[in-house]
Amino acid sequence: MTPPVIPLAENMEKGAGVRSKRYICSHCKQVNQPHTVCHNCGYYRGKQVITVER
Repeated sequence: MTPPVIPLAENMEKGAGVRSKRYICSHCKQVNQPHTVCHNCGYYRGKQVITVER
């Protein structure tokens, strides 16, 4: 039986400064998170998915 492996603190800190990439909405050109509906215009992949009230 093998004992459980405990991750080193050095390896855990490598990803601490990495942020997810942000994308530009193709419809309104606002910065947006990837794979999400744009909160500004309601478009996702060139199609309007939700109606945004302003």
